[in-house]
Amino acid sequence: MLSALSCTHPWKGSSRENSHAHQHGSTMESHTLYSDSLEFFVEHGAMEAGKESEFLIHVTRLSDHSPLSSGVLSLQLGGEEVIADAPDSPGIYYVHIQAPGAGTADFRISVHSQDFNEDVHGHAHVYAD
Repeated sequence: MLSALSCTHPWKGSSRENSHAHQHGSTMESHTLYSDSLEFFVEHGAMEAGKESEFLIHVTRLSDHSPLSSGVLSLQLGGEEVIADAPDSPGIYYVHIQAPGAGTADFRISVHSQDFNEDVHGHAHVYAD
């Protein structure tokens, strides 16, 4: 079972980042995705075609609401894939990936650990610059 919710929040970065996001009529995007055992809370700024974007991915066990303390995470976006061998802090992965061409981009997040082998899918907007 897969569920997804998405919303936007005001970008709280630098003036340059505020200006860039404002030009595109977008701000910080967040997505809440669920697999059978995990919740994925995903945040990223306005993505620009061909430029690197940072994703902040929080992974939490649904059974006890604890952060995932280990596991390999992969993010696939527009034919690119990045892999984080472990969370940067419990339940939190920072990954950088190049945004594909402008339009709606599908992404896939996978987590593989001793206890989990989970995948979720979502989509995000990529702006032309």
